[in-house]
Amino acid sequence: MSWASALKEIVNENEVKDLYSSEETVEKEYFKELMGYNSNKNNYRIPQFFFKKKKNSKLQTQLQKASYYSLHYEINNNILTEDDLDELWIALCESSNNNDAYNRLSYFDFTAISAALPEKFKEYFSTKVFYQLMDESGYIYVRSFFNYVIKKVSLKQTRLDLSLYDTDNTGFLTEEQFEDYLTDLIRSLPQIFEMNETFEKFYVCIASRKFFFFLDPRHKGKINIREALMSPIYQEFYNLKENKDDASNWFSINSAMTVYGQYLNLDADGNGMISRQELSNFCSGVYSEIFLDRVFEEFPTYNNEMDFQAFLDFHIMVNNLDKPEAIALAFRCLDLEGFGYLSKPVVVHHYKSLFEKMVRFGFDITEEENIIIELFDMAHPEDPERIKVQDLIKCGMANSILGILIDARGLNNHDNRE
Repeated sequence: MSWASALKEIVNENEVKDLYSSEETVEKEYFKELMGYNSNKNNYRIPQFFFKKKKNSKLQTQLQKASYYSLHYEINNNILTEDDLDELWIALCESSNNNDAYNRLSYFDFTAISAALPEKFKEYFSTKVFYQLMDESGYIYVRSFFNYVIKKVSLKQTRLDLSLYDTDNTGFLTEEQFEDYLTDLIRSLPQIFEMNETFEKFYVCIASRKFFFFLDPRHKGKINIREALMSPIYQEFYNLKENKDDASNWFSINSAMTVYGQYLNLDADGNGMISRQELSNFCSGVYSEIFLDRVFEEFPTYNNEMDFQAFLDFHIMVNNLDKPEAIALAFRCLDLEGFGYLSKPVVVHHYKSLFEKMVRFGFDITEEENIIIELFDMAHPEDPERIKVQDLIKCGMANSILGILIDARGLNNHDNRE
């Protein structure tokens, strides 16, 4: 007798079938319960994936705030004050004057100063810091080290200040919370932010948009505080302390007033919004018509008109075509078919639109076939027939390529290059 026949004699086949059947029934019932099966309508509902955050009770909120402010107070006491920085500067200068004619410190001087200063200074006197600032002769310059300390103190203080606006303690700030921070900062530093009260809200919007454009490209409505402080955007904002009149700095009052003035000049009917026709006059009408049409399709509009925030996004995009976030947004506007790549026919279509504008301006421009070959050579795409956004970012020529396709100035500069 085979083992299969012997097993059949021992095990009742009907009992096995009943066991499997009961297990399947239980599984089906569980699945119905899980998926919210409605026996009356004989259908399933989609299960809930998002659960709204529960609000804390009044006591929980007060306890959370008390704990938070206690921690904030403790950290704030460990941040170097102006008097502490003066003490540090004196100690550094005295040590360097005694040992080096070039205001430099050896590692021995560095550790000696650290030992002489109070405990709160110790974190700035690490071996790693000395090594990073060290020159070829094994010394560090006093001013370089002092500037490093000032920058780190500023970052810690700003991180602490920003955390006060993070009411949920998530490490993120919404646009409203960040604008509240900027408003309070402006009012606390009138020597840097000299402006009329009526312009204040527009300046806050202008400053905030650049942070959110680069740090929140997916429009989640919040930015990471740590990422914001480590970003080049914050560095540009921080540079206002050194040169508040730098017109090339987006955050300077002069730059902000220029941007706001452009918006007002474009708003011909004075309704506070920019229409497609009005935007065509931006920068004396250098942008192609197809590109501007696509901008109004991709950007948020209200009754087919663009508000101030959308205009700021457009302004930041066209003036930062060497940055990945701006490249991705401009690429979306150029991707007529929505396939995630630019085929040669699409590139030709964009070029023709700009070519016609240039001809009206009276320029003699490169023939279509030559320029398309050049564009694909510059992009160096993985697929020789398609340019993807990753190709533009990787090639390092996105500013030139996009300029040729959307901006008459970019095409003219390329055509007249030496």
